[in-house]
Amino acid sequence: MQLSNVPMMILVVDDDRMIRLLLRRFLESCEHQVVEAASGEEALTLFAEANPDIVLMDMVMPGMDGIETAKQIKKMRDERWTPILFLTALDNEADLVAALSNGGDDYLTKPVNFPILRAKLSAFERSVMLNKRVHEQSIELARYQDRSREELRVAQHLMSRIVSGDKLADPFLSHWNSSAEFLSGDLMAAARTPGDVLYVMLADGVGHGLTASLNVLPVTQPFYTMTAKGFSIVEIAREINAKVRQLMPRDRFISAVLISVDMIASRIEVWNGGIPKVFVLDSSGAVKHEFNSKHLPLGILPEYMFDSKVEAYPINEDLRLIAYSDGLIEAGDEGGELFGHERLIKAITNCDVGHEVAAIQEAIVEHLQGHTHHDDISLMVLNCQRALFDEMRLKAKAEEDIVGDKLTPGWRFMLDLGPAELKRVNAIPLLIHVLDQMNVSRKQRSEVFLILTELFANALDHGLLFLDSAMKETLGGVDDYFDERAKRLHDLFEGRIKLEVAVIVEDGQNVLRLDVEDSGAGFDTTDVPDSSALIKVAHSGKGIALVRSLSKQVVFHPPGNHVTVDYVLNAVKV
Repeated sequence: MQLSNVPMMILVVDDDRMIRLLLRRFLESCEHQVVEAASGEEALTLFAEANPDIVLMDMVMPGMDGIETAKQIKKMRDERWTPILFLTALDNEADLVAALSNGGDDYLTKPVNFPILRAKLSAFERSVMLNKRVHEQSIELARYQDRSREELRVAQHLMSRIVSGDKLADPFLSHWNSSAEFLSGDLMAAARTPGDVLYVMLADGVGHGLTASLNVLPVTQPFYTMTAKGFSIVEIAREINAKVRQLMPRDRFISAVLISVDMIASRIEVWNGGIPKVFVLDSSGAVKHEFNSKHLPLGILPEYMFDSKVEAYPINEDLRLIAYSDGLIEAGDEGGELFGHERLIKAITNCDVGHEVAAIQEAIVEHLQGHTHHDDISLMVLNCQRALFDEMRLKAKAEEDIVGDKLTPGWRFMLDLGPAELKRVNAIPLLIHVLDQMNVSRKQRSEVFLILTELFANALDHGLLFLDSAMKETLGGVDDYFDERAKRLHDLFEGRIKLEVAVIVEDGQNVLRLDVEDSGAGFDTTDVPDSSALIKVAHSGKGIALVRSLSKQVVFHPPGNHVTVDYVLNAVKV
């Protein structure tokens, strides 16, 4: 790095014009730039304007002398160093000490010995240039830090908006996130389907900080969009897997767990790809079930190899689900001992329902003893309580519901699905999307979704696939049922299902008529439970009881493969 022979800006301060002239000619012969001041006061002005690299200053001047001028210049200096070289005819030791103690960096006696001045300037020049370069780098570093802080601020704002924190306020859900750095590489999301099924997702990107946060961004949009339309968690997981593979580098993947809590069907479903085991506990804190990771993280497998199988567990009592990132159980104390599963379960065992997050936070703080955790920590607790769900349903029914006015009599929409479409297309979100364009109310949207889901499931599962719902009543039967369903659907090569949605006027009311017909043999409809059996029946038959409870009427047509359901929209406006 060449630092010598760099022209410097030099401020010459002397009340003697001849000395200033001699110094100027000498300095310019050395290829430096020169500004002159005839007094201390003028020197201060020129120092501020010219920002010199070195000051050559006479000690004895009328008015403000050299020492006082040096003091004022020192106050004006920023972080950059500007050496002051006194030129003096004084040889008193005390005066020289005073000069060096009050801002001077060196001195040279008059008459000026120019070879010595050249040598001193050369020595100062290297130091000045080094100091200037350090100062410039400091400014650049400060600018970089400002840009980084602004980028992080924007990223944090973006993450908070994408995560949709308001949806994490579901009454079933409590949660906690603690970042190892400014931004968390974990992401938590929650939303309800049109059928009031709660979906939650906990995703953990590779690493932590801003890079990990960017990894998990592709998972949010499919989760919220597809949940709102009523797609299953399997379909959402499959879509997110495709998104991650499409957008992220091959060495970036996302561990994730998706959980579905369906209080109407009394069923929990879990797809776990790389997240620590999800615990299911009863009200006392006893572990009833564990959902271990059965899949690779999202973004690793191509579409044709993606494993979409979910595990299911029945909700036969009030339950608690605990999902968390590995940063929780791997949080180590000063000695390296990990928090672990045992401490996690112990923290929950005796705590009151609804206080699980606080209990786990307290336990981990005690474990760490002030030591910092080195990975992001995320925790989600779902309290699946029947009384709470019933309360939510009653509250939703009581809320004022604005009825849309775009569904007018005569409106009709129909789908005719063959084996190929039934394997690939989830018809219910498609129908709900159509109804959304007609501006139906939120409550109507939810109830119609439930009715259509049940009717379509009956037509497909029982009409075409010949599945028996009684399978679900056995231990592990829910998993067996859906395994068999997937197998039979894969092997389906004939059969059709027709779905028709229309608006009619009946008894002075606008009615949404839902018509579902399959090409199967039908079934005996004489023993179908009515709506009063909704609470009593188990998995089999419960769906039809629910449909009856939401509808004006349900009519089965012989031989039992065709059903018509009337759902009241609103009174006809006169």
